[in-house]
Parts: sequence; structure tokens; C-alpha cells
Amino acid sequence: MNKKLIVGNWKMNLTVKEAVKLAKQLKNAELKLKHSSICVCPSFSAISEVSKILKDSQIGIGAQNISYEYKGPFTGEESVQTIQELGINKCIIGHSDRRHKLSEDNKIIARKAKLASDSGMHIILCIGETYEAWNMGKSKEYLEKELESSIALMTRYDHLTIAYEPVHHISTNLQNSDINFDEVENMHNFIKGILKYDLGTKTAENIHIIYGGSVNLENINNLLDKTSFSGVFVGKSSINCEQFINIAKKVDQNG
Repeated sequence: MNKKLIVGNWKMNLTVKEAVKLAKQLKNAELKLKHSSICVCPSFSAISEVSKILKDSQIGIGAQNISYEYKGPFTGEESVQTIQELGINKCIIGHSDRRHKLSEDNKIIARKAKLASDSGMHIILCIGETYEAWNMGKSKEYLEKELESSIALMTRYDHLTIAYEPVHHISTNLQNSDINFDEVENMHNFIKGILKYDLGTKTAENIHIIYGGSVNLENINNLLDKTSFSGVFVGKSSINCEQFINIAKKVDQNG
């Protein structure tokens, strides 16, 4: 695990036309990263078109979600099989939007993680304490349960990335606007410790732990200087081409 990882999560913010426009802007920026890999995660309706545009660039593509079943009567869901047929080998699992707004619990997340892992997908597994847990001083207990439950059914970890995204720092929630970088670094080390204890040091050392939670141009330098994360998980700033490219360049320069 030498290269840092930069992930842009476009969420449900763009129409297909807007996603295509952004993809063209990203390609025209001719990004040349030396120490990092980068991917964006469009909505499913835009994945095919965005993939075509970014095919010959450094920018990879990921899906925002998969079903916990391989196929069957699950209206509105997308199967790992369908996503892989489109040439996509990365997917976000367990994002707080799905955990807290769509009631996906750790059991569902664990089934998704197992299916994606067994299918050879690169998993970007999101974890992060709520404001309530943070405010009560129970962030570590919350994170430990969420992480261990989410990976409980997995049998391979060679394509696993952990995205630590404290829910209270996400820009759409932002119950706690001030990021304490010492606290964030402490949580990075805590997550790393859990992985080493549960999976062994050798396996844990090959798992990216990246940071999300209102990553932007204003805080990226502090994040890179004061923490040991091996990449970033970018939300709102990833749908602004100039901001996302500049964040990526800063991460790469730090690598």
C-alpha cells in the first residue's frame, strides 16, 4: 500500500448531463498523479457515460452502493454483477447517508461487504460516529462496533479501504464545524489498532484508512500535515472540478 487514495463521492447531486460535463472537465484537466490513485463515484444512472469519458484518464470509477443479494426480486437495487459488467471494480458500502437516512444496519452492511469482497470488488467501507456518540465521549465504542460488525462476514481484505467519516463533520449535517485534527488522528490510530488486533498486522498495514467529513481546500493542508490518513473521501468539493483537482494535487504532493 504505497499510493494514497482520493475518492470523490458525487452522491445524488448531479443529473446525467451535469455528471458528463464534470467528467469532461476532469479529463481535460489532464491530472498526472505520481503518488496517488483517484476515483469518482457518480450516481448509477451516470456511471456508464462517465466511464466512457474517463476511460483513458487516471481517474477510476466506483459505484455508490450495491445490493446485499447477487440477484433477485429487489426493486430499485443494483447487483454487483451488473456493476462489474460495466467495468466497475470499486464500490462504496455503509455510507452514513444509507446507514442513517435509509436505515441500513450493520447486518445489512456486513452482507454487502461480504458479497462485494467475494466478487473481487474494491470496497470503500464507511464508518463514523454520530454527534450523539461523540458528545457523550463514546466515539471509540461506537466505531469499534460499527467496524467489527461491518467486516464480520468478510473472508478476504486485500481490496478493502476504510473511510473514516465522523457524521457530525459531514457538510450536510455539520453539527460540529470545528475539526480537531489531534482527535481525528487519534481515531485513525484507534481504527488501525482494531484492524491489527482483528486481522493481524500484515493484513492491517495493507488497508487504506482515508478521511472524509467536509474535506475541502480550506482544511486539506492541516489534514495532511497533522494526520496519518492514507487518502481522502471527498463529498461536496468533489463536484467542483477546480476544487477536487486541487485537493488531489495536494494529496499527491504530500505522498
